[in-house]
Amino acid sequence: MSEFKQPESDNELAGKIERLIEKLAERLAEGVVKGIVESGLLELRASGTNQATGGEKKPTAQEPPAQQKPQLPPLGIPLSSLASMLRQPSGLSPQKPLPRRRTVSRPTVTYRTSPQREEQKSGTCSEPGCDKPARARGLCTLHYQRLRYRERKIDQKQMSVPLPPPPPARRVTPRGGTRAVFALLYEKKGKKVLAGLIHQLKFGRADLVEKLNEQYRGMPGVPLELEDVLRALHYHNLTGALYEREREILCRQLRKQGGSLAKTAQKMKMTSEQLQERMDELGLAEEFTRIRNEFKEQILERSDLKQKLDLALTKEKYLADLGIDKEVDDSIRRELEAAMGRMAQGGSEEETQRFICEELSLDEQRYRRLVRRYGLAGTTAEAGSGG
Repeated sequence: MSEFKQPESDNELAGKIERLIEKLAERLAEGVVKGIVESGLLELRASGTNQATGGEKKPTAQEPPAQQKPQLPPLGIPLSSLASMLRQPSGLSPQKPLPRRRTVSRPTVTYRTSPQREEQKSGTCSEPGCDKPARARGLCTLHYQRLRYRERKIDQKQMSVPLPPPPPARRVTPRGGTRAVFALLYEKKGKKVLAGLIHQLKFGRADLVEKLNEQYRGMPGVPLELEDVLRALHYHNLTGALYEREREILCRQLRKQGGSLAKTAQKMKMTSEQLQERMDELGLAEEFTRIRNEFKEQILERSDLKQKLDLALTKEKYLADLGIDKEVDDSIRRELEAAMGRMAQGGSEEETQRFICEELSLDEQRYRRLVRRYGLAGTTAEAGSGG
């Protein structure tokens, strides 16, 4: 077996490394000096110093014939320190430079005049052209308030609260818009406009004139009249459509009001005479008579005593309008006499009142009206005396 060498100690190894580093440093220094000498930098430096001293050469000692070895120039640091630097272990990092102190410089404010100096000198306001005494910050009371007002406005603008939205722009044009000239209705498009308005009628031709006055204008300062509208309708052959629409409206209103002419005229915004004229113009006399006869027949033949009595006591004008008030009264008297005959004779007035109210579903007020209109008290008294 081959024998292995024992490892050297740490101290011996460190000593060898130091000696190697010193030799390496010396060789590096010699190489640097040799390069400087060969380049002639030292001769140029010497010639420059001789020129500075005036070219005078001081006497020197006799040089030996043998060539002297050039001396090494100073490197600034000794070789021992260079070796110690090279021996420094690589694990240690070099010291970091201290951070530079930063001084915050505030922007200088340039005043037109120094408020403190002006206040100390004269005690007047620093605002140019103001001779009032200074109160605060080198300003008088008025200028100080103005300064504070501007500062408050700046603070308000810098707030994070969003500003409210701007108000909507006002309408410049009138709400109704501009009205067109009525002569446009005589054109081809005017026929469609008139036909549409006729179809939308609710009360009659007066409603048509009112709507046209809102959209069109006639002569300056003169509103449209019924004759102007009828003339335009006749031009487009729409008079028959207007009459047909009015017939439908009048018949529907008459049925809705139960055949009453007075209520129909009131709903149509007309008087009774105007309704009669319109009925004759449209040829609705027979239709009106037929509708009214239907309601008359329904009241006289298909209604019982309670319904007739309710109409007679609460809707006297309605029965008079239909012209059947007397017939209804006679029918009610006959049925009341028959009802009184079924009641037990010899009863008191209180019993009679209770019986009639229960039989006809009447309250006290309607019972009094019944007695006052049909003379029920006299009938009951005669029935009591006869018993």
